[in-house]
Amino acid sequence: MKLNLNETWKLCLQMWKWVAKNYDGSKYVTSLKEQWCEEHDFVGDKQPEAACFFYNYVEEKGRVDCGLCPGRKVDPDFDCYDEKYSFDCKPKEFYKKLMQLNKKRVKV
Repeated sequence: MKLNLNETWKLCLQMWKWVAKNYDGSKYVTSLKEQWCEEHDFVGDKQPEAACFFYNYVEEKGRVDCGLCPGRKVDPDFDCYDEKYSFDCKPKEFYKKLMQLNKKRVKV
């Protein structure tokens, strides 16, 4: 699935808003991401790898390299595993971090 940078951010933020809202600690974040993809018809060939639109964007560029991550284009120190906002342990904080990055991104 080929998405431009703006489409990637839009879908990523939509998914993480939903994940943050629906996360109660009883489900794995990956399961919630996959559920969102299914509910929004991102299944089969349309489902991004690891249910991650940023990963999909990087993969479409021909190589998987965290340095090409859309989040790192805004903040070179962005790391989805950062203990302050790790996507798999702190999805609400992760969504807040994405919102901060996006605000900075659209301001530039």
